[in-house]
Amino acid sequence: MLRILNEIKSLHDWQSLPHLHAHKLGGDRQGTWSLRICKGWRVTFLWNEETSTATVVHIEDYH
Repeated sequence: MLRILNEIKSLHDWQSLPHLHAHKLGGDRQGTWSLRICKGWRVTFLWNEETSTATVVHIEDYH
């Protein structure tokens, strides 16, 4: 999963990886993106548009 985050250079690239269920979170997590690992576990991160990189990466079960 971390390799994928490192290789993605555009948020549009997520469209080619539908099995990850990439989506932007809302509410108090607005601006954070989520990728499904399994069950309730997700990789969450912020996307830096200027550098096209994921930052503040966490593995968590926020459900």
